[in-house]
Amino acid sequence: MHVINCLSVGGTERQLLRLAAAQQADGDEVRIVTLLAKDTLREEAERAGLRVEALGLHGALALPRSLSRLRRSVAEFQPEVVQSWLYWANLASLIALGRRRKTRVAPIAWNIRQSLPKRASERLAMRLAIRLGARWSPLVDALIFNAEEARQDHHAAGYRNKREIVIHNAFDSATAPHGEAARRDARRRLGIPDDAQAIAHAARFHPMKDHAGFLVAVAPLLAARRDLIIVLFGRGVTAEACAEPLAEHAALRDAHHSGRLRFDGERLDLPEILPAFDLLVSSSAWGEAFANVLAEALMAEVPVVATDIGAARSIVQAAGRVVPPRDTEQLRSAIADLLARPPSERQALGRLGREHIEQRWGVEAVLHSYRAVWGEITHAAADLKNPA
Repeated sequence: MHVINCLSVGGTERQLLRLAAAQQADGDEVRIVTLLAKDTLREEAERAGLRVEALGLHGALALPRSLSRLRRSVAEFQPEVVQSWLYWANLASLIALGRRRKTRVAPIAWNIRQSLPKRASERLAMRLAIRLGARWSPLVDALIFNAEEARQDHHAAGYRNKREIVIHNAFDSATAPHGEAARRDARRRLGIPDDAQAIAHAARFHPMKDHAGFLVAVAPLLAARRDLIIVLFGRGVTAEACAEPLAEHAALRDAHHSGRLRFDGERLDLPEILPAFDLLVSSSAWGEAFANVLAEALMAEVPVVATDIGAARSIVQAAGRVVPPRDTEQLRSAIADLLARPPSERQALGRLGREHIEQRWGVEAVLHSYRAVWGEITHAAADLKNPA
């Protein structure tokens, strides 16, 4: 059983669906339980044959009822392992199943998906969840992190467990569109001319993603290049949300009015439209552990420029540029450098990136790593309940 906050569009949610679909195809019986009813990806999950149960949590007053429903769901399904994802789902799983290992229906593995250099910038509720997670982390059967940087940050924040494992994200090369035909189709869907240069920025609207810094960096490029189109994707990403940099830079306003700077919001088909672009940029200022969108762009054979957060360097390698966070000059310079290269050179970088991701983070290898953890904690739980 996988337990997660919700199935809205996001890197963690897509990772869960990718892993669970691979389990299902491999013969496992899988159930996904969401705390909230914001299940944008539920239809995608059900197309993969995955059963999704939403607890419908709405506000703190409904928490006891939702936890009771989670306990009943676990008791009915009798999973071998409960794998939870993200802070609140991690806490809910432990509360629902109990803090004593010996009396639990199933062992619990927590999945932690971000680094922690800027906790002060998180909302109060999130800071509370992180602190509770640190206090209760020794009580679960394993902690899984998606990057070594995330493990180190959480260890410094007080997270402790005898099983702390790093398992990177998984990517399925068989379903990732790439190549010239995919590029033409994606450009047609987005209305991007064949002769334009196009940059994508894909991230939910949050201070950690530094949309303002990205827009300030690209403003002079939009002013200098009339053939440049920039499209920002992500939940909450609108011109109104980015009003401050638009107000301060005439080049951004002009490009927005002419359709060369677009705010396209959340897209369920992001992997299918990424091949349209000459470059993807990630401008995160903090908090990333393993940024899925970087690997997804490389799987689409699109080179990337990323800030040096989390596992960015190990993802990008030679298939783009990595620059310091919150440095608009270096970010602009790296983008301009890649745009100035011949298309054949950018395409070669993209192919190099795709090969790198396929070799290191294929879905079968990642599922094997999860199975190793699940098998270990299942055997340990059985030994605890039935000592020799």
